[in-house]
Amino acid sequence: MGRPYRNKPRLTNIPIGNERRENLLKNILSKGTFIPKTTTYKDIDDAFKNFVIEHIKLSYEGELIPTYVTYSIQRFSEYAQMWGHADENGNLLMNFKLVLRENNPQPGDIQGGLFNIPDDKFYPITTRTIMDDNGTESYERYSMRIPVATDLMYSVQLVTNKYELLNKMNEIVVSLFRSLQFYIFPNEYPMPLKLDGISDESEYDVEQFKFYSQTYNIKCLAYIINENDFKIETFPKRKLIIFEGDKNKKPNIVFKDYQNKKISIEITFSYGEDIVTFDFDANIHITSAMLKKNVRLYSVHRNDDLLYIDSGYNFYDGNTIRIKIQKFIVNQPSILILEGEYTDEFTDGKLPEDLKDSNIKDSIIIN
Repeated sequence: MGRPYRNKPRLTNIPIGNERRENLLKNILSKGTFIPKTTTYKDIDDAFKNFVIEHIKLSYEGELIPTYVTYSIQRFSEYAQMWGHADENGNLLMNFKLVLRENNPQPGDIQGGLFNIPDDKFYPITTRTIMDDNGTESYERYSMRIPVATDLMYSVQLVTNKYELLNKMNEIVVSLFRSLQFYIFPNEYPMPLKLDGISDESEYDVEQFKFYSQTYNIKCLAYIINENDFKIETFPKRKLIIFEGDKNKKPNIVFKDYQNKKISIEITFSYGEDIVTFDFDANIHITSAMLKKNVRLYSVHRNDDLLYIDSGYNFYDGNTIRIKIQKFIVNQPSILILEGEYTDEFTDGKLPEDLKDSNIKDSIIIN
């Protein structure tokens, strides 16, 4: 009889799968604003330099082999005169790593050879609720373009007179890329590195002094995000309602927002009131009406046009709405409730997270 399978306990708190992907998104937005961080060539260069220093470590006789970075071959001789890796006569010492990058980045392959959608379209990232200076709430929507893909070709060169260092570096690099890709994280954005080839440029001088020079060509499948790739738009959360009529004697109007852009408009008519007129600054589709209290009949006019509830009707931005009721008992208050939904597009069919926490988010009363 075979040994029963035993599920091993999770001994380390390391996220995997969907949890890992969610953590990557959280890292991008950590210690920042709702807008993701930008990433430029300099950010990617710094991340690649840290990759070489931290993951391609070489030591000889108890000392780490230094790493130098220069992105201009023409200035290499000037750069060499300034560093401290030289003997007392100013001669360049062996055993060092050099990081180079081609100065002509090419269009990127991170999208599998495909290109971005044209017309510089902005895509929504998130929507949040903010408080305006006048005390009213508004939606603030954050959008961004698709990042620009680019390929950066780096070279990591080892110059040494020790053959064992040559072997050691080759073992480290081949091990790093045994899974085809290795990731760097400039500003917490994951960008894959691919080993593009290894070349040997070992030479001998006139005195037959041997030194080795081996170069590792590494391609970074990167993408660029600039400040002008983001856009912030503000939309009013509560549309402006202007009441017209006798200010000393007017119905009360209560608006309630529900999930999925649902809305209800509750109108209370006091004694002697049977008509209300207001200008509505929103796009709302009314689907039903409830004669909640002491309402026999009612009629709705939009810009003096009579509307019918059979198939629903719309209130559009800038319309003047007039509602008239007929009461059962004239000297008693009445309540009429209209139910519908917003038809604005600014939320793209999605409500912010704070509106999903409860069934009714807010209730505004206009007296």
